[in-house]
Amino acid sequence: MAVQDLALAPTFRVGQVISKSLSIWLRNILFFLIMGILAHAPGLLLQLMFPVVPDPQHPMNGLTTGVPAIINGVLTQLMTAIVTYGVIQQLRGQSIEFGAAFAAGLGRFLPVLLTALCAGILIGLATLAFIIPGIILMMVFWVAVPACVGEKLGVGASLSRSAALTKGYRWQVFGIVLLLSVLSLVAAFALGGIVGFGLAVAHIGLSSIAVIAQFAAGAVVGSLTATCAAVSYYYLRVAKEGVDIDHIAAVFD
Repeated sequence: MAVQDLALAPTFRVGQVISKSLSIWLRNILFFLIMGILAHAPGLLLQLMFPVVPDPQHPMNGLTTGVPAIINGVLTQLMTAIVTYGVIQQLRGQSIEFGAAFAAGLGRFLPVLLTALCAGILIGLATLAFIIPGIILMMVFWVAVPACVGEKLGVGASLSRSAALTKGYRWQVFGIVLLLSVLSLVAAFALGGIVGFGLAVAHIGLSSIAVIAQFAAGAVVGSLTATCAAVSYYYLRVAKEGVDIDHIAAVFD
């Protein structure tokens, strides 16, 4: 497995990352969907329990949308840490064990959360200054969380490691993110239609339909995005360092 992938990956290619990610995601779809649902379900429940008030000036609207977004953001990073472990196990030819994946993710939760938070703040500030630098930083920090998990690095080291690994391959990373963005839109429309039809039959309101459709799309695309980030990390290390998956996965042994 490792020798074959090494031979196929002298460079880092968009199609290679996407196809491998989809293969792993579809082969373990139950695991990844459960991860996506667990990451987004608490936010969904809060939004359904405390729907947005029609008055845009209502003081509760900020809490109604802001708190679920924060919870989703935190849990998404935990999901990414868990998924990274699962993807590395799959790449080395082993099955994903839920207990081991959760333990690995929880063990790195705080540094992963802080890494993602720092990357998000830097990307946000760069985007406010001018959109292009924000996009560039998004590519620079694309594998910061997988590096944090896969090499047990601290916050600064994870960001620096991602910058080093993506250097020279940021157009390819941009292509991956662009394809995932398109997939996200397609999934939102498709799942929105399916969920909307089912809930309309059940006479559930349009606002709830929109929230649940957004949740469904987030669970699917979020878990696939985390998979792509972890697979990107693997192929970047293969392309840059010539290491095999057993060397990368040794940190978990």
